[in-house]
Amino acid sequence: MQKHFKKYRIQYKGLAAGLHTFTYDIDETFFALFPTSEITQGKVLVNIDMLAKTTGLQLDFNLTGTVMIGCDICIDEFEMPVNYKSVLHVRFSEKSSDISDVDDVLLLAHEEHEVDVSQHIFEFIHLSLPLKRVHPKNENGKSTCNKEMIQQLKKYKIATETGNDTDPRWDDLKKLLN
Repeated sequence: MQKHFKKYRIQYKGLAAGLHTFTYDIDETFFALFPTSEITQGKVLVNIDMLAKTTGLQLDFNLTGTVMIGCDICIDEFEMPVNYKSVLHVRFSEKSSDISDVDDVLLLAHEEHEVDVSQHIFEFIHLSLPLKRVHPKNENGKSTCNKEMIQQLKKYKIATETGNDTDPRWDDLKKLLN
């Protein structure tokens, strides 16, 4: 385990049973730990409420903040809000494993004494993002995308000759419907 991730490891051995809270301020130094991330900047507050039990741990993640992400239309970066909640259950077993029968369960060996939450934080931030990432509309309902880029895209748009977007090979099959 790399030393850069050390601050994202929660030491649970020796903690009393009950609720414990951990807070992390996520910024560009966190995203730099993940070189393949499409996010390089952001400010996300992560609160983790950990319920320690004798049989395992329950980690309740609550993420709020913003990240800079590229627009799918004009490719300019914009600030995207992040709001996400998730629960991770940690169970103790004979050996550690990220693989379990259930997605929200992490298996740790009995001799382990800490859990690394960095990968989970990273994944939860990405899971909070919508599939389509576009600039928000302004108060008038107009797009706030980069106007110059939109003009360039329109210039290179390929116009259809017939104005009909259907494939002519399907026309004979459509006649069968009538």
